[in-house]
Amino acid sequence: MFSNKVQSLLPILALAFIFISFYVYFSYIIKYHPEKKIVKTLYIGKNIAIALLLLAAIAVVYFISINIYKTYLTVTETINNINEVRMLKTFVKNLSIQRVLASIIITDLTESDFEVKVSLYTLSGEIFKSLSFRLPGKEFYIDFTILNFDYLFIEQGANNLAIPAVLFSDTIAYADGFELIDESELKNYLTADNKYIYGLNDKDIDAAYNFIKKVINDPVFAKSKGVRSIIGSALHHSAHRGEVYKVFLQNTGGINLLTEEF
Repeated sequence: MFSNKVQSLLPILALAFIFISFYVYFSYIIKYHPEKKIVKTLYIGKNIAIALLLLAAIAVVYFISINIYKTYLTVTETINNINEVRMLKTFVKNLSIQRVLASIIITDLTESDFEVKVSLYTLSGEIFKSLSFRLPGKEFYIDFTILNFDYLFIEQGANNLAIPAVLFSDTIAYADGFELIDESELKNYLTADNKYIYGLNDKDIDAAYNFIKKVINDPVFAKSKGVRSIIGSALHHSAHRGEVYKVFLQNTGGINLLTEEF
């Protein structure tokens, strides 16, 4: 990039060199030529050469100033990107620790359907919200939107955000399932325990949330930032009355479903 800038400056420098040559030439002729009329004409040529030289100098200064400004913007953007990645990394790392994301309790079961209570948990293990649904079928599915930041952070590990998405069953399609976290609740869900998110102030957390929201809603933006969504993350199990199913986020970034007695 630097070599391209130098190459684009060469024509201006070449013109400046030509104008300087003209100036030196006219100055020499004017000084030693014996005829006054010719000297007067040469003096005009000298002034023109000076004017052109000044224009070339202005062009060089303008070119250098523009490139200094562009370099400043590039450096500023780079610093902002570094700060953005550092902030996001702190936010995601805090929310990626091993913990319970949700619990599913089968409270009623018949031959054709079952009732399920879903509780979603915050970072500190507190219940964010509880919902009850009646689903037709014999098996439940709980899906999560998982955002992977490995490429953005240039490292692998606990770089996944898992956000509860949809509950459905073996007889209800995903598209017809029940939404677990809607857009109006997303900020409260992600920032419910901001006092436990160490290293970030409220402004940083708001900025991190706005970034994640845009990643979810704008696939082009997500791709440009190196954040990918992991699809096919629906966990499922046959429904059995008197059992509790818990969804865990692992240190590796994956999620799994475990069963325990109710």
